[in-house]
Amino acid sequence: MTVEPIEPGALIEKVNSDPGDLNPDGARGTVVERLGPLPAGTILPDGTDASGHYGYFVKWACLPDLAVFVSGPRIRIVRPM
Repeated sequence: MTVEPIEPGALIEKVNSDPGDLNPDGARGTVVERLGPLPAGTILPDGTDASGHYGYFVKWACLPDLAVFVSGPRIRIVRPM
């Protein structure tokens, strides 16, 4: 599955958080770098097919001086209303 990439500089928010994640759903940040897409046939340890997905380095509002890696399915673009 191919996913549209998020461009560096985009305002994003966290989704699909796991218990214990530093940032809960709704936390906001800015994409600073994009990696990918992952090649066809990329299967994560939990069995998820990550083919075509991207990874991102994000500067979260709570840690503005540190870029943290996050997988694409855990963020979405914040669109103006």
